[in-house]
Amino acid sequence: MDGSFVADPHAYELFLQLELVEHHTTKVRRPQSNEFVERLHRTLLDEHFRIHGSKKRYETVGEMQKNLDVYLLHYNTKQLHQKRNMN
Repeated sequence: MDGSFVADPHAYELFLQLELVEHHTTKVRRPQSNEFVERLHRTLLDEHFRIHGSKKRYETVGEMQKNLDVYLLHYNTKQLHQKRNMN
């Protein structure tokens, strides 16, 4: 791990070990290796940003984040999903 996204890579690795989290990376420019995240990104783009972005002009990132948080709450708690790979 090169630490590009983490202030202290050693603390990050220690945290992962303590929480028993397996850390995996994906290949660059290979969406098939991360298909669930890619699908979420597509859903967010299609169902949220294109709809709300056409109705409202966001003045700040915080304003956009608030709107996204409301959508994600709905998406994660109210919207029906296929039960694929849900353990």
